[in-house]
Amino acid sequence: MAERYAPASAYRARASGLLATVVWREDPLVLLWFRAEQAEEIEWAGNPHKPVESGSELGTLNPSRSFELWREIVRGRSRPWTDAELEAVRRFAIVS
Repeated sequence: MAERYAPASAYRARASGLLATVVWREDPLVLLWFRAEQAEEIEWAGNPHKPVESGSELGTLNPSRSFELWREIVRGRSRPWTDAELEAVRRFAIVS
């Protein structure tokens, strides 16, 4: 959520994912489901954000340093919504 609405980062532990549907348009009724953050550790074969070292030729790999294990913690994301959850939300929208 914080990618689209920056202030949401303040409550990412409780609401990092959002699923919503309009149930009734005449007198607006919107259902919102929030999902907590699920931090994920990703292991890379080298730091993908590391700039190219000066003096090295673009595309040249240095085997002793190029594939050192690098861990990244991805925060601010929830686990994905399942197909069943998405279908349930679609059914709410069909009723309206």
